[in-house]
Amino acid sequence: MRFILLSVICVGFVLCGTTSLTAQVNIEAYQYGDAKEMGLKNTVSLRGQLTGGNTDLESGTLSWRTDYHTDTDRAFLLFDYDFGKRDGVQYKDDSFVHFRWMHNIRDMIEIEFFVQNEVNPFISLVNRRVYGAGYRFSLWTIGAQRLVFGTGVMHEEELTNKVSSITQRFLRSTNYLSYFWELSSTVSWSGTGYYQFALSDLLNYRVLLDTELAVKLTDNLSLLLNGNYRFASKPVANIEPTDYSVSNGLRWTF
Repeated sequence: MRFILLSVICVGFVLCGTTSLTAQVNIEAYQYGDAKEMGLKNTVSLRGQLTGGNTDLESGTLSWRTDYHTDTDRAFLLFDYDFGKRDGVQYKDDSFVHFRWMHNIRDMIEIEFFVQNEVNPFISLVNRRVYGAGYRFSLWTIGAQRLVFGTGVMHEEELTNKVSSITQRFLRSTNYLSYFWELSSTVSWSGTGYYQFALSDLLNYRVLLDTELAVKLTDNLSLLLNGNYRFASKPVANIEPTDYSVSNGLRWTF
């Protein structure tokens, strides 16, 4: 087995945003990398913001990812932690862990299994557990462009404590469409759309749209521009249903 160690440090500067909805994490954004590299790969990223003046703001995101690839199987483990203070008062402290395993069952078709756990006390989310399975279809690959469709079913359990402890359980359909385009040797763009709904209540659904533009400045340094939009028709703990943000940053690979 060949061991490959890759460390990535990202310094992001957030342009605008609101309170995050922990209901959705764009896991598909983690799919794109060097899929030809077999064996084990580790990635560490750090993104931060520091603002002073009228408002003192400190925030950051720490992420760890481990990938393992073989000829027929792919798996990765993700850990993500967000923290932030505004005028000395903490306003963000959330984390999630995600594990996914994908197995190639025939040309351009994979079956995938996943588990995830999330915590966000600032929206009264004590714990959210998700596990599920589905199929992933490579609809087409033309040159440097890829289009992928995924569909599956997941079980979701949320424990909140806004007033008293409440546990909600749903069986959801999860569906996504993802597109990646390497425009040139230095510029690439990707976009992903998710749609998830409760099988017992079709009006209980979530939408996630994510996009990223990456520009290579050098072989090891890239400039990033990210945008995302999230909507939950029935958000937990009566938080705002809409969440959006735009950010830019630097990615250093070595």
